[in-house]
Amino acid sequence: AGGILVATKSAAVWAGEKVLAESMESADAAAPSGASAQTAPPTLPEPSTGEPPSVERRPYGDFDRDRAAQLVSGAIFEVELDRTHPMAFGYPSDRLPVFRNSTLQLDDTDNPYERVAVYGAEPLLSGYVSDERLAEIPGRPAMLVTKLGEGTVISLIDNPNFRAFWYGTSKLYLNGLFFGSIVEPTSPPGDW
Repeated sequence: AGGILVATKSAAVWAGEKVLAESMESADAAAPSGASAQTAPPTLPEPSTGEPPSVERRPYGDFDRDRAAQLVSGAIFEVELDRTHPMAFGYPSDRLPVFRNSTLQLDDTDNPYERVAVYGAEPLLSGYVSDERLAEIPGRPAMLVTKLGEGTVISLIDNPNFRAFWYGTSKLYLNGLFFGSIVEPTSPPGDW
């Protein structure tokens, strides 16, 4: 109805799953007959072949160490900004270091104009991240901005104001509050 929702971290994931996905489902339901998306039938698990599971056995005592190795507990990554977008107003460069301390990921969008900040091909600048976690990050969105009716949903996978420690990304958050209402609706090229 014209408001601005700025969501970070798990709230951004929630907004993608609940607010944006449900609005798309209701739009599909309101579409003329034959225009809604087809839903795939549920898949059942494959029957057992009688072969032993292919999971490697691990010592129970290694659990805490193995799990800790897969955490992103505070590393610096680089994102590529679309400086033509109102959310990137005031940034002098299209490269921005961001502080990341979670393994959460935003669901990507079909609309390329909504991807304000995206992790680059070699995003790790400083800190530790396992090879498996690092492989999940390149090309993923760090900030998505979606028009929803007259309102705007701004999703940031990292907390740009984390403990008032990382000032460089605070402007993304503030731009969302101040300029979220001027974002124009866009549609992906396939809808033209």
